Amino acid sequence: MEYAVSPVRGSGVAKIGSEFRAMALDMRAAEYLWTEFGDFWTYWLAERFCGRFVDIEGQRVRVIDQLPKQELGAVLMALLSSDRARNGRTDTPDVLLDAVGESALEAQKLAALIVQPCFDLPGKGLVKEKRQRPGKKKHAWDWKRVMGLAFGPMGMSPESFWSLTLPEWIAYLGGYSQAEQIHMRKLAWLSRNQLIAAGVSPKDVTIGALLGEKEKRPKRTPIFDPETEKDRARKKIMERLRKNAENKGAAS
Repeated sequence: MEYAVSPVRGSGVAKIGSEFRAMALDMRAAEYLWTEFGDFWTYWLAERFCGRFVDIEGQRVRVIDQLPKQELGAVLMALLSSDRARNGRTDTPDVLLDAVGESALEAQKLAALIVQPCFDLPGKGLVKEKRQRPGKKKHAWDWKRVMGLAFGPMGMSPESFWSLTLPEWIAYLGGYSQAEQIHMRKLAWLSRNQLIAAGVSPKDVTIGALLGEKEKRPKRTPIFDPETEKDRARKKIMERLRKNAENKGAAS
């Protein structure tokens, strides 16, 4: 099976049947997976393509099982969603599986190479590993919140949103958050200067205070004075001798 993958973007090009087609884990793919596997489709995707831990000879090893054909067909359908939207194709899971044929394991490997950059396990990405453990609270994919953020504060157009891959979406969110923090610090700096010019003490209008941040107090390094330590040791010895003398007097 011939293919090329861009792991940074979460996309690739693969020869399916007799032609090369674009594959991407973008928002159109997310919509398809959401319809197939529900609000917690990200957890299903992480478990299938990022693996699960098993104990082998005292070591925790991450393994990835071979997907059932039905699930592999659904993933291929999802990854080709934007390709269908651009070219007007009408795929079905069975048609795609027939086109893949005996290269089903290669197709799963290709899908894993596209999916895994979205999660960056352990610890970061769409699903944190600790949230996949039994008993931990899972967070559903909320389309209203995602689209509200994209079309509102972030000012994205529908076309740019739906063609955005999930690694790009994660990076976009991180960049937007950093930009907002920088903007707020600039406003706090301007406000601080205006308040100081109006007569407010600089100690009362720090940047952290204006932003509601808890300022960390620097740890004070204790000053070591040899003479002070000698006096302290001498007092301890004298106190001990005094107590011993009192105990002897009481005993006699």
